[in-house]
Amino acid sequence: MARAQAAKEQQTLEAAKRAAQRSKRVAGLMLNPQKLEDQKRERARQACAKIREEKEQQSAAKAAADVAKLRAEAERKEHSAKAGAAARERLRERKAEKLEEQRRHAELASLQQMEAQRAAEEQKLLKAEQRRLRNETSFFDRAVADGMKA
Repeated sequence: MARAQAAKEQQTLEAAKRAAQRSKRVAGLMLNPQKLEDQKRERARQACAKIREEKEQQSAAKAAADVAKLRAEAERKEHSAKAGAAARERLRERKAEKLEEQRRHAELASLQQMEAQRAAEEQKLLKAEQRRLRNETSFFDRAVADGMKA
């Protein structure tokens, strides 16, 4: 029984010792309110610094995103301008080819028309020559020549 009582007293002493240490810490803060205020100010300063850093990081990230967006927009516009210039060049080439084709068709049509006119002139001259020859020969010469043929 003496042992049980000694163990109980030991536990009570340890609990009292821990309570005393706690109260010393609390008492130390209460006895030194300047230290408590300093700690509060330090924590507030750290919290403000942390908030400021977060805001700076957010603004830096936003600025970087804006710069990337502007760069992408500029690259898109540049690509678009190059594509537009290439399209205009292709259109010019197609128009030039079309005009060249039309010119060739017109030239070919002109040559065909000239050839048709020349053929018509030759036909006309041939008929005129036949009329002349017919007029030069008499009816009787023709009749005899026709009779000989028959």
